[in-house]
Amino acid sequence: MARERSAQVSASGTPPYVSFDTFTTALDYLASRGISSKVNASVFPLMSGTKARYVLVAFRFLGLIDDDGSPKPDLAQLVEVRTRAQTLKRVIEHSYSGLLSKMDLAKASPSELDAGLRIYNVTGTTHRKAKGFLIRAAQRSGMQVSGHLMKRTRMAGTRSTRRRQVGSEPQTDSQDNGWTPPASRQVFSRTVRLPQAAGTLTLSGSFDPFGLRGQERELFYRLADLLDEFEKQEGAQQRKTARGGV
Repeated sequence: MARERSAQVSASGTPPYVSFDTFTTALDYLASRGISSKVNASVFPLMSGTKARYVLVAFRFLGLIDDDGSPKPDLAQLVEVRTRAQTLKRVIEHSYSGLLSKMDLAKASPSELDAGLRIYNVTGTTHRKAKGFLIRAAQRSGMQVSGHLMKRTRMAGTRSTRRRQVGSEPQTDSQDNGWTPPASRQVFSRTVRLPQAAGTLTLSGSFDPFGLRGQERELFYRLADLLDEFEKQEGAQQRKTARGGV
């Protein structure tokens, strides 16, 4: 029995611990640009490498892509806003079946959920973030979530806001603990190195991606493509120089 359980956990992989806002941003980006034949970090040029890797961990756990990045049918249905909620509910129930077979999220206590997540061998900050993702994802999918769990995430968001007000260092991704930020604005940031100028160039913005229309939409994606193309050319030039080329 112990071997069977260990094999099941190993096959399921690490549960998502990216913030749900970043996860949704990735889906919205794919909705606007299309799903490539291979979904990897290069598909999300406006995300830092770390965030992109976290998103890919989530995609693999939820069965949205294969190990080599090939998209599965559920990804297209999750990217589509009209089918997102029902698809999210289905992939949650399937991917977290080991946990959900032992508890009812509608009645679970915080400590019960903590204990349930241990089957995925996550600890510390990763455990906390994985818990926040599951709660937010379940809420957004329309699943019933215990008021004890929702109260916990709201209180965490309130505490983090209070800390920022007294001058502590701001934290990103809504604390990765399930707190829902106001409105539907997303924060985007992309930085490229400028070797000749010995510096960097950063494109950043805070807006609702669904609000982009006409010239604003064209401007945003043109800038993103320019940064992406510049970074690729610069990387190719550095590799050529390293090989002794001119």
